[in-house]
Amino acid sequence: MIRKQKRLCQAIDKLLRKFRKEIVSFGFSKAEKTWKMKAGRKLNCYTTCLQEILQVR
Repeated sequence: MIRKQKRLCQAIDKLLRKFRKEIVSFGFSKAEKTWKMKAGRKLNCYTTCLQEILQVR
């Protein structure tokens, strides 16, 4: 397994040298979009209102 990983790394390095650096990217390494929270269920209050907290019995 280590031999295959080494050959893969060498092949990627060769591609990066031959072409530009953006030619090879890994799925986890490219994040162009900025993350934003979905605020559909967010309360309008900046602090917690005790009257808005649900009580479970």
